[in-house]
Amino acid sequence: MKTMGIRLVDGREFFASDIGVSCYINEEGLKQTGWENYEGKRFNNVGGYDIIGIVNNFSMLSVHSKQAPIALLTVKENQQFNTLSVRLKPGNLPEQMGELEKTWKQHYPNSPFSYAFYDDVFDAFYRKETQQAKGIAAFSVIALLITCMGLIGQVFQACLARRKEIGIRKIHGARIMDIMALFNLAFVKWFIAAFIVAVPVSYYFMNKWLQTFAYKTPLSWWVFALAGAATLAITLVVVSWQCWNAAKANPVDAIKSE
Repeated sequence: MKTMGIRLVDGREFFASDIGVSCYINEEGLKQTGWENYEGKRFNNVGGYDIIGIVNNFSMLSVHSKQAPIALLTVKENQQFNTLSVRLKPGNLPEQMGELEKTWKQHYPNSPFSYAFYDDVFDAFYRKETQQAKGIAAFSVIALLITCMGLIGQVFQACLARRKEIGIRKIHGARIMDIMALFNLAFVKWFIAAFIVAVPVSYYFMNKWLQTFAYKTPLSWWVFALAGAATLAITLVVVSWQCWNAAKANPVDAIKSE
């Protein structure tokens, strides 16, 4: 329990006389039994064990699975297991592993010394999600770049097609900011329409993905608002930059060229 950082919530510590006859159960185990308390209760597993305490809930699986009822049993000396868990001190890992291997070979010279880190074991639980996150991030960046390139092309084409209109507006006293606002408004309308379509679709698929986890975060409105605000900001910057280049040109040249 000390090695794994498991906390005793209620009950007493193990004594030598408890080996093979006593056990702990976790809080979820007590909850599922429906008992008000554990005193005088037994966990019936191959003869049964007296329950002498309750430990905190701890997960042995990924968060895809719900918290399971767990019993911590002590075993007699004639019962053998093939795994030893060791907590290492921070730092100097190679030297500590070398000492462990040396000690192992002294006691078990005919058995190979093999080990695994719990960090790697738990990392494997979420390897799929990690790869998905990297893939989604990469495709999101690519999609954003393609969108910006397409947006630049659309704004450039719109400015080119309305070059004479821009020139006439400037001659009649329109400021560059007025022209930029006119173009931004047109593209903001399309952005709002796309946002209205994207939010329900995104919510549906994100909610379906979260259903695969036993423990999950709720989908908050601010996540979609933040994504929308960031996308809108990028749109306004791209449109404003192109419009500014078109609006600062001499209006006389724009009219003459037509």
